[in-house]
Amino acid sequence: MRDDLDAVQARLLQSVEMQRSPLIGLLQQLIQAPSMTGAEAPASDVCAARMRALGMEVDQWDIDAVQLRAHRGSNPSSFPYAGRPNAVGVYKGTDPVKGRSLILNGHIDVVTPEPVAGWSHGVLL
Repeated sequence: MRDDLDAVQARLLQSVEMQRSPLIGLLQQLIQAPSMTGAEAPASDVCAARMRALGMEVDQWDIDAVQLRAHRGSNPSSFPYAGRPNAVGVYKGTDPVKGRSLILNGHIDVVTPEPVAGWSHGVLL
């Protein structure tokens, strides 16, 4: 089993290395996109565009706060949900019976950089 795992890890690392430039480009886009809590739409758009470019079916939507609060696992947010779209990409398998699918989503907001006076380099707000 360990040999199989080592082979999978080696293939995975090789694949990541082959995609180094596009991955760095995506990371640069995400860093440049505003994504502070309450203003995540630009970063969500970057993610949605990348998933579309990969051929995924993408769904992007704002959370319905009323519907979310009705869920027993809901954790109230002090920020409104409007203008903070979620983006989910689905890559469906080719076999309708036993084909595997991949669904990607993530958490993209960051906390405020305040107090900006503490930074040695410029901060974009």
